[in-house]
Amino acid sequence: MKHVFLANICFVEIPLVESLLKSNKISFFLKKTYEGSVNAGWMIPGGSFQETMLFVDETELKNAQKLLKQYIND
Repeated sequence: MKHVFLANICFVEIPLVESLLKSNKISFFLKKTYEGSVNAGWMIPGGSFQETMLFVDETELKNAQKLLKQYIND
């Protein structure tokens, strides 16, 4: 199963996004860029916002995009 990058999300929205994707049985994982860059000795631009990269199963990309758009527009 191949995962592809979908979006950067703010840490306060992680529980909501996780719940939305899990309830729709979409495989995903999160990558915290802030911690990784600090451990490497540098900080990525925008790292102070503690955004997290969201990756979803490539076969579910369109479905995940649709769900997140509905979440944003509600």
